[in-house]
Amino acid sequence: WARAGFARVPPLLDAATQNPWSVAMARSGRPVVFERLADLPPEAAVDRATFERIGLKSHVTMPLRVAGDLVGGLSIGAMRRARRWPVPLQARLRLFADLLAGVLARRHIGIPSDAAPDLAGPIFQALYPADGRGRLALWCLQFTAVLDIDGQIAG
Repeated sequence: WARAGFARVPPLLDAATQNPWSVAMARSGRPVVFERLADLPPEAAVDRATFERIGLKSHVTMPLRVAGDLVGGLSIGAMRRARRWPVPLQARLRLFADLLAGVLARRHIGIPSDAAPDLAGPIFQALYPADGRGRLALWCLQFTAVLDIDGQIAG
């Protein structure tokens, strides 16, 4: 998903080759958080070049782990200008990533959405709507509102 006026990241981005540092961080269970590209360490040079190419200014990725295995990442980026990622917001994103990983694990083992816990149910329904129509863009806007992302990020 991308906010109106911005192109989506190419879906065929090979993270292992174009973001090796970020993937290594995620595999070790550590988030990737930077306010500015200049904040990235020297060992993230390949990642930095990728981020520059797609126009990313600031970014946070919380790894999604199920039973110790990396299954993905919850990523949010800023394309217009550098943004802060305050510690309280990072904590909420970490909690949400853990919840999302649990929902994905339940989906993988075939637990139906109506059996999901109350807190995870709306997430599950948004990601896997019964009607087969995508509601991801609306869900992403609601996600940013619920986590108060715009209110927590100094512009």
